[in-house]
Amino acid sequence: MSFTSLFKKPVPLVCAAIFLAVEILARVAPLEMYSGAAIYLTVHRRQLLDAEQPEFDYLIFGESKSLSIRGHRATAQENWSVYNFSMPAMGSRYFSFLLEKYLAHRKRKPAALIFAGDPGVFQQSWNTPLHDPGRIYSDSREDPLWRYLYYRVVRRIPYGFSAVRGPQMPQEAAWDSYSHRFLHLFSPAELAGQYTGAERIFVLREAAPLQYYTFRYRDALRGYVSNPRPALPAPRPVYCQSCSESLRNECRSRLPNFQDNALIRAQLARDYGAINLGERIEAANLLQYNLVREKLVTATRQMFDGAAVDLGPLQAILDVARRHGVRVAMAAAPTVDQYGNARYYVEYRRQLAQLLAGREDARQFDFARPYLTADSFVDQIHYNCEAARSVNEDFYRNVMPRILAFAPPASGEAAMRNLDERAGGGL
Repeated sequence: MSFTSLFKKPVPLVCAAIFLAVEILARVAPLEMYSGAAIYLTVHRRQLLDAEQPEFDYLIFGESKSLSIRGHRATAQENWSVYNFSMPAMGSRYFSFLLEKYLAHRKRKPAALIFAGDPGVFQQSWNTPLHDPGRIYSDSREDPLWRYLYYRVVRRIPYGFSAVRGPQMPQEAAWDSYSHRFLHLFSPAELAGQYTGAERIFVLREAAPLQYYTFRYRDALRGYVSNPRPALPAPRPVYCQSCSESLRNECRSRLPNFQDNALIRAQLARDYGAINLGERIEAANLLQYNLVREKLVTATRQMFDGAAVDLGPLQAILDVARRHGVRVAMAAAPTVDQYGNARYYVEYRRQLAQLLAGREDARQFDFARPYLTADSFVDQIHYNCEAARSVNEDFYRNVMPRILAFAPPASGEAAMRNLDERAGGGL
């Protein structure tokens, strides 16, 4: 078909033009603001990680519970900064890559990485292959592609090529529910460097469609087209910051995505990356969690009694930090007291002590109250309002002073320069 004849059948051109126009719109419009809170938080993290400024003196890594620990803005009296980069439900393998991502864009390294995540993130079951969580055709994440293809044939023969399926593993459930966090946080090039063999093919296959923003933000795009200039939400009343008043409907009311993300952006700016997810649960749902909390805690305790520890991802964090001259402070956020003597936690503490023995660049810093009663949590994981306040007080009174002595901030003057609005949420 010649170029001239193409214009005689304009339908393909019109379709291509419409697709191109929508794709351009999807790339220039703030569609992350119209997405769910989880995607917005992830995109916000990525924008901050990929920026050259600001540079923080201390980084907090962890999961949804440690996300409650407020960051610290440098002041004239305390000229050091802390930013909380915790991400919910992503396991532990990505932490070393997250640190490399931050360091790749900064000239000044942080004084220390504060790992505040729950020890439970280092369960062996969290580190099964993403493409084969039941380990039916793969022995590990590092298996080369040829071995995976070989096992696809050899291990199916006894079953007569019928479907082979193992039990669902935690990593598989997490990928099904939270893969958007990996795919929005890292670029395809970064993901390609993090995985090998069949694992790399699987992840890149998952990431490929998201390179088209029309697909990536398909739900958000509908919201933007219908309401491109929504009103910014009114700030929540000041009394909502009080635990005694936080259960009021106006303090926990559900908002459209844009308004909700605007409030999240303001909170990230105020608390330097921190959000207590327990305080985002609607008041009407808190009663339901209260009724089943003891059952959830008991079930989680039983799970920890049967779980195995895998500190390989922690070793990777320590290796990356040492290579860049960054100290590591292990400061696990307080968890449910019933977990403390579970077999998994006992074994974790033993292996952690062995791993840190003799190291000058990594040290453990316990909270004054490392375990809290179950009624300090809205479920088996997240703090209620009062507990979150208590944990933050404990962190800045008992943990942070020792970290400051262990890894003094490199430059107070540089920390003061980070007082621009981009540090919290203006990206």
